[in-house]
Amino acid sequence: MARRHTVTPEKQPDTKATLTGGKTLWLACLFGLAFYATASGQTLQLVRPSQTDPNITQFDNYHYIYLNTNVTARPQLFVFLPGTGGAPSGYQDVLKTAANLGFRAIGLMYDDPVTMNSLCGDATNANAYELARLAVINGGTNAFNDGGTATSISITSTDSITNRLVKLLLYLATNNPSQNWSQYLSVSAGLNWPQIIIAGHSQGAGHAGLIGKTQPVARSLMFADTDWWTPNGQLPGQPANWITNPGVTAPEYFFGFVHTNDPLILYPDEIAAWDGYGLPQFGSPLLVESNSAPYVGSHEFTTGLTPQDGTNYHGATVADSATPLAADGTPAYQLVWQFMMIGPPELPQLQISLQTQNQVVVSFGTFTNFTYQVQTTTNLESSWINDGAPVAGDGATKIATFNLAGLAEFFRCTVQY
Repeated sequence: MARRHTVTPEKQPDTKATLTGGKTLWLACLFGLAFYATASGQTLQLVRPSQTDPNITQFDNYHYIYLNTNVTARPQLFVFLPGTGGAPSGYQDVLKTAANLGFRAIGLMYDDPVTMNSLCGDATNANAYELARLAVINGGTNAFNDGGTATSISITSTDSITNRLVKLLLYLATNNPSQNWSQYLSVSAGLNWPQIIIAGHSQGAGHAGLIGKTQPVARSLMFADTDWWTPNGQLPGQPANWITNPGVTAPEYFFGFVHTNDPLILYPDEIAAWDGYGLPQFGSPLLVESNSAPYVGSHEFTTGLTPQDGTNYHGATVADSATPLAADGTPAYQLVWQFMMIGPPELPQLQISLQTQNQVVVSFGTFTNFTYQVQTTTNLESSWINDGAPVAGDGATKIATFNLAGLAEFFRCTVQY
């Protein structure tokens, strides 16, 4: 089944947001994402799945665990799932990026030899994709009707993504007790999903999406994947049912990135899938090389850059061998990855009270690793002015006092991330 689409992605220039309803909105002119280039303090640990569970006997390529003790630690765990037939060794740049931002970062090896589209693309069962993915994620045998024939996928619970991650975390907690890996496990030895950013490429991206639909994850980051269902091979098809179904993770925590020339994940199909996740409410698809952080707040990222190897458009957004390199040798999409991981942060809601007739007190909550700047103006059509020194966020509420100028005065707070 061959389909060809030619679509030019929409380009959006950087624009300034305005102050409305007393809330602080994003400014496109905010500082870009900070990247900790210091290699010192970053460690790599390789662990075979069979080391964590003797019952795991196949798909035993190393898990990759990156940690940077030279930066301020973030509370979340970053977990990356490779694409079909892939291994964590092929996605080290994105893992290093996460570690340099303060995340504990894991590239997880799992049972990934067969594409979901080859199993489910022409299935007559509307839930085939979901059943197949749940078997990989949690283990089990799920059967569905595929073009009039009985098709099934069977993954043991031992080989499931969930068991492999749980067993790896238990192993790391035992062998690295000072690193507090146990915080990502629940009391019942399950996974503490709200503290986990789940990400993946291709097949792994689809698993990350469904995990985000079924578990309350911190974020779900999807690189080049959609489940495109063509019942009995009938075009044009549609996103699989699970993509458009309501999920437990809010839409604002999903992010997608695809190459416009991807021959496997067609651009129009990806856009339709992102619609199913509810991402258009945060902005239209954005060509990253024509824009910069904070990308007008969009959660839909596209690129047209030539892959590093010249051919692998499907892997270009995140695979080490295909991701284009900047002039300094770093991955060209590093700032995009960082934004998907940590931006935009939740903006503070300002609480303003009159201290005296000529003095006002402004208070706002903060998050660790972000820098806040209160700005003032006496005319919403005029420039905003930084008022006071930048404030380093530490999770506590901050208070600033200002003397009124005698004119109507407006306040807002920007965030550097």
